[in-house]
Amino acid sequence: DPNWGNFLYDVRTRTTYLIDFGAAREYDEEFVRGYLNIVVANANKDEETLMKESVRMGFLTGEENGVMMEAHKMSGFCLGEPFQ
Repeated sequence: DPNWGNFLYDVRTRTTYLIDFGAAREYDEEFVRGYLNIVVANANKDEETLMKESVRMGFLTGEENGVMMEAHKMSGFCLGEPFQ
């Protein structure tokens, strides 16, 4: 469950901690690469990459309305702030 709420970021040490061991599992390289692309896109406020990767990975269908797309973008950008 790659849920943002399962991780804690320490700004001082620039370290990410896993705080929900229900999220501990092995992921294949393609998933990890895509997920990290989304993290970087959020940190860089790169809407195009965020949306493209979110659809490609199945987090979005591409059929969402404008309100949902905006909410997805803004929540991602908010969660990307510690990585800027």
